[in-house]
Amino acid sequence: MDDLAVSCHHPSCTSLVSSLLPRGQRGSVNGHDVVDHERLFWHALLFKDYFSDNPTFGPKVSRRRFQMKRHVFLRIMNAVQEHDNYFMQKRNAAGILELSCPQKGEGPQVTYNINGHDYSIGYYLADGIYSSWATFVRTIPEPQGNNKKYFAKAQEACRKDVERAFGVLQSRFAIVRGLAHLWDEDTLGDIMMACIIMHNMIVEDKRDEYIGEYDCNYDDMEEEVAVSHSEASELDAFTHNYKNIKNNKTHTQLQADLIEHLWQYHPDLYEID
Repeated sequence: MDDLAVSCHHPSCTSLVSSLLPRGQRGSVNGHDVVDHERLFWHALLFKDYFSDNPTFGPKVSRRRFQMKRHVFLRIMNAVQEHDNYFMQKRNAAGILELSCPQKGEGPQVTYNINGHDYSIGYYLADGIYSSWATFVRTIPEPQGNNKKYFAKAQEACRKDVERAFGVLQSRFAIVRGLAHLWDEDTLGDIMMACIIMHNMIVEDKRDEYIGEYDCNYDDMEEEVAVSHSEASELDAFTHNYKNIKNNKTHTQLQADLIEHLWQYHPDLYEID
């Protein structure tokens, strides 16, 4: 198919390119070896699974994976490539093909400091049913002390506002579910506008399916998209990241830091009983 170009379908391409380089030069810097992340292999597998003429996974799975039909995804992807050449597949200084457009879906790294502690994983506001993971900041069911009562009031108020305003978009687009990443207001506005436009494109594409039976119940949406901050092809990195996400100690420390930060720097935003 012409919608998605594939430069190589076999992992041996990387080895072939590497073998053609002068001895002792396996990267863009003389004397440095290339770490083969098998990006071409994973690109070929992604293409075979979802974008080939006879994909491994059918339309239903593909739609759940990308939150839209394949032709809508390809339409958006091609427009993004035309707008910004960052998303075009290129060769690095060693002549090796880098990530293709569908592989460049990773979110930027998150780093921030609260109350003197450094954190590298974003978090979601959640209620008490969620696990004590580093990615969740839960409310306090029966807070003791004014600082904890104030935190619980603020957390629940913000969580409800977000759920009401972005519930539909959050269930579909991972970028809306994450943190703002210190982006400026104009960038945040562009992100929200892009998500709204894509949402409308999806609704327009699906409109004929719901003639006479359209149900505006947004509580039962399709499978939510999870934000990933590591390369899926690296098993060791995935395992390490998974352990960090489930770290109960980080969860407890983050909540304590947020309680103190909110109480010290923003004590007048909410009224407590």
